[in-house]
Amino acid sequence: MPLGPAGASRVAGAVVDGLGLDGAASGRPSVAAAMVASADGRAAVAGRSVGLGHPADRALLRALRAAVDAILVGPGTLRAERYANLLDPDQRAARVEAGRPAHPLVATISRSGRVPVDIPLFAEPGVPIQVYTETAAEVGSRGADVAVHRFAPGGARPGAALRHLHESRGVRSVLCEGGPTLLRALVDDACLDHLLLTLAPLLAAGAAPAPLEGEPLDPPARLELRAVHRADEHLFMHYVPLPWRCACATTSSTRGPAARCSWASSTPGRTRSRTPCASARWRRSSRTRGGSSPRARTSSTSARSPA
Repeated sequence: MPLGPAGASRVAGAVVDGLGLDGAASGRPSVAAAMVASADGRAAVAGRSVGLGHPADRALLRALRAAVDAILVGPGTLRAERYANLLDPDQRAARVEAGRPAHPLVATISRSGRVPVDIPLFAEPGVPIQVYTETAAEVGSRGADVAVHRFAPGGARPGAALRHLHESRGVRSVLCEGGPTLLRALVDDACLDHLLLTLAPLLAAGAAPAPLEGEPLDPPARLELRAVHRADEHLFMHYVPLPWRCACATTSSTRGPAARCSWASSTPGRTRSRTPCASARWRRSSRTRGGSSPRARTSSTSARSPA
């Protein structure tokens, strides 16, 4: 399916509508992540992701932002990309006409409480911002509507933040814009429903990060390819997570075929359960946790920062 410059917004809207992001599941919002990478897996060129983008990519990102109730992004990404004006005026008007807030809530997780309140987003009147932290640090505002929720030490995880957004803020759909460590933590918490990955026709090499960064996922998360779109030489791929196998799902010569526990769905294509077995919970909780490092796409330039 083409995603070319001509009619890009219309086609992007159809792609987003097909995701079905308007319904929460299992006590948390539906979650889609949008990321970009070069053909060799780098998420940035010369330290930023703007060189990887395409006009259709920007149209898709804006359509996703307009469709969701909240945007989840790491504080470093907010700082690096100087977030501001996340929606176009017509998108805000369409949200209001549909009986929704003009602007999606912007959520960020900062265990230390260090949030870049100097960026333009915090000066936009009425923009709702939700900060999750583990400290008593105050978070200021220069016009935005800022709320702070404090977790106990170790509690500021994507899964916990998503549950709070759903239960306390009425959020039913979330777009995660990174960065790579935040996205890894989101996958580790079994809270990703859709991955929209833009593949740029570039070979970048260098030390730029990948779309996910941090400790290895054990086991790696498997994905099912649902759709591929094209705009010029850029590819836009839609993946959904397949059920994970926990430590119970092993194969041995004495037990025969691999047995699935209650956490791993036996139906191919189904999203894994969000109530893992004891073995899977232990394996996840015992691993070193990554922080909410940023990597996202900026509002007006379609840049994504690996920082």
